[in-house]
Amino acid sequence: MVSVRQHRTFTLDEYLRIERDSVGQRSEFLDGHIWAMVGGSLTHSKIITNLVGVLFVLLRGKPCQAYNGDLRLLIKERNMVTYPDAMVICGPPECHRDGPRDTVLNPSVVFEVLSPSTGSFDRGDKLDAYRTIPTVKHVVLVSQEPCQVELHTRAGPDAWTSTVLRGAETMLELPAVDVRFVLNDLYQQLP
Repeated sequence: MVSVRQHRTFTLDEYLRIERDSVGQRSEFLDGHIWAMVGGSLTHSKIITNLVGVLFVLLRGKPCQAYNGDLRLLIKERNMVTYPDAMVICGPPECHRDGPRDTVLNPSVVFEVLSPSTGSFDRGDKLDAYRTIPTVKHVVLVSQEPCQVELHTRAGPDAWTSTVLRGAETMLELPAVDVRFVLNDLYQQLP
């Protein structure tokens, strides 16, 4: 998704109030700045739909649940709030403060479907921010070009491994949430 930055700085509470009062407009927050998000493409949307559908089926009966991109994620270490394209949360979701349960803190897996306009940010600052969340075990960056995924897996407190997976029949394995599926599952019925 494309983002447009607001020029004045805001507190986290101001951002959350603005975000909750807005209708049909989402924005992300980075260190006092609000970035309006612009909608994604048909391909972007379909890959997310396929991903959440696959996760829903594979996580049924397990202690983890899949969430789509409507749920905000607060990354405290970076004073950042974002809307990942999908997340898996194991156990009860931990939410930011009392009140609306719309901003979570504890995903186990975070997914971003890369766009030409945001791919470098998703692979750079956003990936680094996701890695600061103690509960995150995997970050998955999904290319819109079939079939390629970048899998980042926590190997220790400050250590990560990165693997590029290619090919329709290549298996994506997320051991932290006991899920595995072939990449082709993400690219079904693309427009």
